[in-house]
Amino acid sequence: MDIYRRKGFDHIPPPEEKTDGNKQPMVAYSVQYLDREGGDIGTQPHPTTFDLDVARHAVLKFKASVFGVVTVLKTSHSPEAFRYLSDESRLDRVSRILSDASITVDVHVTKIIIESQALVSAIRTVVRYYPQIDLEGNSLELDELYAVIGHYLRELESLRQGPQDSALDPKTTEHLRLLLDYLHTNVYKDKIDAERILHLKDLCTFQMLWLLFKPGATVYLEFRGNLAAYVVQSVVSDPAILSDVKQRLEPYKIKLWSLRYDGRFVGRTSTEVVLPPFGGERAVT
Repeated sequence: MDIYRRKGFDHIPPPEEKTDGNKQPMVAYSVQYLDREGGDIGTQPHPTTFDLDVARHAVLKFKASVFGVVTVLKTSHSPEAFRYLSDESRLDRVSRILSDASITVDVHVTKIIIESQALVSAIRTVVRYYPQIDLEGNSLELDELYAVIGHYLRELESLRQGPQDSALDPKTTEHLRLLLDYLHTNVYKDKIDAERILHLKDLCTFQMLWLLFKPGATVYLEFRGNLAAYVVQSVVSDPAILSDVKQRLEPYKIKLWSLRYDGRFVGRTSTEVVLPPFGGERAVT
């Protein structure tokens, strides 16, 4: 064994110690699964060195979805019932919720999960500043009301219908068409166009007020009796403001930042403005 230690092979067994079917193998292979946060899901034994392409061959032969639409249901189900259940038991319990008359079920919101890397890349090319979402991954999850698409709708439409010398490849063009057609048909309809017509008259509605507060835009806020310029960082609205007609809507919460000079240094300062619901049309001031 001295020769193995000198060469750094402490764990290599002597040649005569070979495994057979009745002994523990000298090298054991396994696969550990982590979730997206790096948490341990579990470990499974594997017969040999793991090859992802071989293991995923049956899955990867199917074409991935361009994007998925997830409907989030809010129920009266007790949360304790799901505690400590296995995945199989949880799925079984979920499958019986819709047929249980004692449980109330309402559509809460929807969200879109974009799986097409070509589509994510196309969105990334036009979105200049949007701290609310992460555009660096291979997929993109957007919560209702999908404001980033609404804010950059003109740019995305121009990208899809651009001149021949700067046109997207056919795959990206088709994926972008699918997304924009879905949003026009099922979410925005004629609301954005109608609101932009009101903007020409310096008017706005509460339902579409988010359209005015595009991240990166400059707005003015009264500060110590004077108007001060701020940059919109994010706008948080009632998630179902476009799809759910409610008697009482949540107020908008708009995060802003600006630069302040204290006589020695220039630094960034942040503030938040809450805009309560209003009916009808209001002047844009």
